[in-house]
Amino acid sequence: IVIGQAISLSGPMAMGVATTSGPVYEMWVQEVNAQGGIYVKEYDKKLPIEYVKYDDKSDLGTMTRLLEKLILEDKVDFVLPPWSTGFLYAAAPIANKHQYILIGGPGGAVKLEEIMPQLPYFFQVLNFSRSQMPVLAQILNELGIKSIAVVHHEDLHGVEYKEVGVPELQKAGLDIKMVKSFPLGSKDLSPLLKEAKSMGAEAFIAFCYPDETMLLTQQAIELGINFKAFFCTVGPYAPTYRDAFGAEAVEGVMGGGAWNEKSSPGAAQFVELYKKHFNREPDDYWGQLYYYSSLQHFQQAIEEAGTLDQSK
Repeated sequence: IVIGQAISLSGPMAMGVATTSGPVYEMWVQEVNAQGGIYVKEYDKKLPIEYVKYDDKSDLGTMTRLLEKLILEDKVDFVLPPWSTGFLYAAAPIANKHQYILIGGPGGAVKLEEIMPQLPYFFQVLNFSRSQMPVLAQILNELGIKSIAVVHHEDLHGVEYKEVGVPELQKAGLDIKMVKSFPLGSKDLSPLLKEAKSMGAEAFIAFCYPDETMLLTQQAIELGINFKAFFCTVGPYAPTYRDAFGAEAVEGVMGGGAWNEKSSPGAAQFVELYKKHFNREPDDYWGQLYYYSSLQHFQQAIEEAGTLDQSK
């Protein structure tokens, strides 16, 4: 069974791939192949997986071209998703056009959710802004926060979180002192932190990716700026985040998530598997459990259908 993927192995999104979905796909393929593959009734045997990856270099146009190459030229049996909300939004209609199943991974767009009735081959996996932002607003109220600053990167992830988040936060009675954007790949975000502090914001909310979360945290520490609440969407769930700054320094920081090995027997099994494969705890306590369980679901769907015919 040949499974193809166009994914960011280099460029600004490579760090996100390496610490979220990337290891999960590798581990799943190895686990399936160690058991002889996936049983397909029409062949009356288990078929091992051949995993084909192309580097999209964190470029949207490259990703779409490589996805079509996998489907039209390589004629792979199935495809796995790219990384990020914007890339998933671009990939879903392409896969659907060619009647290829696309089980989403990292990313979740409100715009994508709205067109899902026209995308029968696409399946969403991760929770995202629409489910998270009302809860964040509730938590900030519980903490007694009155004023906040919102920043976001200019990728679809940041833009959509801002568009959903700002109204939800306002609805909760929070005074939004500033809303500012910044380009992907920014190397200095300290002006945003300083401006938020000068405007009297009690909470700092950032809709951003892991490298930006690391930069914001590092610069807040260097500047001695300590908001009453600090939230970054992608990154605080990672042990590498905790270890980079020390658990005491980042205690109380909020972000996307969350689960741990106590969440379910399956979660405990996943943690054990991950440690066996990579000799470390999971890198991502937001999405990794979702990605792996979606692959288990995918394998069972193939076995249940007894065929590689995607329409079935």
